[in-house]
Amino acid sequence: MVFMRVACVVLAALALTGGCGGRQMLDLPPDPAGGGGAAGNAPVVGPIDLTQAPPTFAMSCDHGVGTITFHSPCLVGAAIGGDGNPSTFRSHEVECTLATPVAIAWSFLVILPPPQNPETVLPQTVTAGLVDLGNGQIARMSSFAGALTFSHVDPSNGSFVARFMGTTTWSDARGGTFSCTVDVPVWAAPGGFV
Repeated sequence: MVFMRVACVVLAALALTGGCGGRQMLDLPPDPAGGGGAAGNAPVVGPIDLTQAPPTFAMSCDHGVGTITFHSPCLVGAAIGGDGNPSTFRSHEVECTLATPVAIAWSFLVILPPPQNPETVLPQTVTAGLVDLGNGQIARMSSFAGALTFSHVDPSNGSFVARFMGTTTWSDARGGTFSCTVDVPVWAAPGGFV
């Protein structure tokens, strides 16, 4: 009888520990080293070596547009509001410029440090105007949808490394539209603007 009680208690404890992963029962934060920014995991927080950023990233577009290439890294503006504490969630505008000709063609807001991973980019923040796409076509990004999955964040310097997966919709000067598929690493460096 005592053996059965001990066995039931042990089995109940194992079920609780196994079901919750053990760590959360201890109120410990998730281990960022476990996934390094994979979906659902916390990104690494600390300095980022921006010299490792690729020089460009691209989107693949339909309707014969082909590839639209951007400079890397994008630039992150100063925090919008907040108390100056880098560990407090604050919005930042991110601006990405075309590789050629140079023009801001994609801008959006992110929250640093990200309150969730992946973070859904706020699609209503497209602010860039008409730009020359470098192929003789004039267009502006009119909307986008998707999410950034952060792998590394430096909130005190306003920089990050993330993967953006989603789609962008562009409107051209003649009233037509085209879409681009995006699945790229996006690096961002401090931009020195608000």
